[in-house]
Amino acid sequence: MENPTFIQLFIFHLASAVMLVVFNPKEERWSNLVKELINDLQESLKDNLEGIIALPKEEDEVYGSNVLILVRDDSLDTARRISKIIGKYGYSVLPTIATKYDGEIVNSFMKKAV
Repeated sequence: MENPTFIQLFIFHLASAVMLVVFNPKEERWSNLVKELINDLQESLKDNLEGIIALPKEEDEVYGSNVLILVRDDSLDTARRISKIIGKYGYSVLPTIATKYDGEIVNSFMKKAV
């Protein structure tokens, strides 16, 4: 694990969503991509977006994903909206979509993120 002095932990309280992103200065490309992803998801999902947990490095994974997208309504329409956004990023963003009630997934991402 990286020395904690080189990792910055940001918790964003944007609108009604909470974003947990661990920015590693050595991963500038990934950090910029995640910031852009957050903006795109907020614009598309609005109040349906409850949070995002992005792992510190693009190659980090939990259940084969490097980004957890938390939504209020995990309907097919929501999945389609997210899929459309994710397509913009190619294979860089490998998301898992969940609700706050998917505690095991959320806990696994939190452990890996910090």
